[in-house]
Amino acid sequence: MAFTEFPRQLFGGASFFGQPKAARRVDSVPLGTPPGDRIKAFVMADASQYFRVQAKLRELIERASSAADANVHRGIKPCPLGFAVRPNVSVFAFEPKNIEDNDAVVALIRTLFLQHNVVCYVLTLGAVSEGKQYVLFSAEDESGPMVVGHREVIMRPAPHLGPLEIIDSNFAEGRFVGLLPRQATPGMQ
Repeated sequence: MAFTEFPRQLFGGASFFGQPKAARRVDSVPLGTPPGDRIKAFVMADASQYFRVQAKLRELIERASSAADANVHRGIKPCPLGFAVRPNVSVFAFEPKNIEDNDAVVALIRTLFLQHNVVCYVLTLGAVSEGKQYVLFSAEDESGPMVVGHREVIMRPAPHLGPLEIIDSNFAEGRFVGLLPRQATPGMQ
């Protein structure tokens, strides 16, 4: 598998994570707590953080979609291709080439993500459904959200991609879902 380092300027220096991890946790003291006693608060997921992450993932898919469109117009196969983001917001591209077994591709991508401490990615894949060809896009963030989209490959009059459709769903399954390394939580094996 090949990967290419990209300068930060490629993505406009955008932060794909909203706030740093340190800013996500809050220590608070409920009213009536004696001085000096600190109680660690239970912090529910911030809905606005979730929507910010969703927006960033949509942006990643839109950028990958534009890259796929440009590749099709240049006569280059648009997939498989991926872009991954590290915690320091450096970006690299990876291309799982010459691997016929999908399980091997998944294992290779997971290993690559673990080695490079990837916190966010977008993956471009090809698919066929009901006789139609599609370019699929899946984007995931370390905080859990995932966004998927697709564009139909239209062969006539000249090969081009149809409009991007982002699929709004809280459910995703398949072998190319959940590729980021996750911390094990108590009770999960």
